[in-house]
Amino acid sequence: MFNEMKGMPKSKNNVIASLGKYWGNFKHSHILPLVVLILILIITFIAWNITLNDAKQHAKERFEFQISNVETSILERFSYYEQVLHAGLAFFKASKNITRQDWKQFIDTLEVEKFFPGTLGIGYSQWLAPSQVSAHIEKIRQQGFPSFTIRPAGKREQYSSIIFLEPFNKQNQRAFGYDMYSESVRRQAMIKARDSGKSAISGKVTLVQEADTGSAQAGFLIYMPHYHYKVNQIKDRQKALAGYVYSALRVGDLMNGILGLGLPDLDFTIYDGENINSENKLYSSGEAKAQPKYQLQKTLDIGEHTWTIRYRSNSTFNKLTSSAIPTLVALSGTTIGLLIFTILISLVRLRKNAENLLISSRDKLNKAQLRTHFGSWEIDIENDTLYWSEETYRIFGCDPKKFIPSYDNFLSFIHPDDRPMIDRARQLSVENNETYNVEHRICLSNGKVKHIRGYVETECNDKNRVTRISGTIQDITELKEKENQLRHTIKTVSYTHLTLPTIYSV
Repeated sequence: MFNEMKGMPKSKNNVIASLGKYWGNFKHSHILPLVVLILILIITFIAWNITLNDAKQHAKERFEFQISNVETSILERFSYYEQVLHAGLAFFKASKNITRQDWKQFIDTLEVEKFFPGTLGIGYSQWLAPSQVSAHIEKIRQQGFPSFTIRPAGKREQYSSIIFLEPFNKQNQRAFGYDMYSESVRRQAMIKARDSGKSAISGKVTLVQEADTGSAQAGFLIYMPHYHYKVNQIKDRQKALAGYVYSALRVGDLMNGILGLGLPDLDFTIYDGENINSENKLYSSGEAKAQPKYQLQKTLDIGEHTWTIRYRSNSTFNKLTSSAIPTLVALSGTTIGLLIFTILISLVRLRKNAENLLISSRDKLNKAQLRTHFGSWEIDIENDTLYWSEETYRIFGCDPKKFIPSYDNFLSFIHPDDRPMIDRARQLSVENNETYNVEHRICLSNGKVKHIRGYVETECNDKNRVTRISGTIQDITELKEKENQLRHTIKTVSYTHLTLPTIYSV
């Protein structure tokens, strides 16, 4: 037993030595690079999944934001039309006897066609009891319309008659004398407006002005009730009803006016009511050619009425919201994993190839220097102007047609840490009439930082006063990057040179 216990330290050392040897073999085997590659791929997959979900969330938020824009635009525009009808109602309340010319002048001041697209006309429909119909028709005929009558013909409990409608063009004259209350869809909206005392819109209709034209758009009407006197109760409103200030609208023109050129990355279809079918379709901004990536159906309550709107993303939306970040993460992670895998596999060979790599790097640097472009510039001190050659503009990333060179603009590109050095060099050059070479950094508008090598010389007049400063600049960013690569390679080679003997001795 003693001998066994005495032998344990030696055995322990052997275990440590064996583990060290195993680790050394493991480090230089193909297993370690494979394990590292698997770990990197797992991390890459997690990062890819996170960025993909983030891109989807961003697209969803954009989709919902566009929907909110559509709804807000429709509601805001409806409020504008409602204000116009309120103005018309106030016009009737302020005047007892309004003539056709009065109504025309009132509507003309609103510039409806300019500011309220989609409006076919704004008019007034008078409310009539059966006993008032004959006198009403005779009154209108005496105003210069001998063939006027209320349409459609027939006996009804109540009548309405369009007496004013502007613009009173040939198209709108087709609605002159029309009894909107005789048609069920219009009647429902007129009843809602009458009983609520508020504006109400009708369901989908074909406007009388466009009937049988072959080019009719889906339309609807907005009604604003007009009472003979102020009332608060429904029964009183029904008794006091004098007529309606109303507006006839074409949905296609209305939506084009609301959205302008539209939402190129979003298609939507508006249906009258809550039933989705072709008969109830009011408007469609575009038909989906493929299954949309995002779609949503919502109802919109507007003017005591409900519209159902189906929103769909389209191919433009997919392009605008597609993110290259998940793909970039996947490619970068995989590339980095394969690169590290390759580096680990070739680590043993790195020492032997170091000198060739250094020679190759120097050759690349020499070739890069031969391909370097120069730009020229010139400062007129007396006029405080700065001339740049085309190459100088390119180096600074500026458009010669838009950018006006000056010393202050030049300084705005200089890296903040390098500005004192540039100012000092310029001052010494002017004071001592000396040339100088200086390296500094510039910050482009896109955030990119470049390294610049500048050569400056001065010109003086006969009084030894500097009047002009000229020079050249060279973009040495690529050179700087290659120098950094070279330093890293040397550092790697040096590290490998120092560590390999230790690794092989294990």
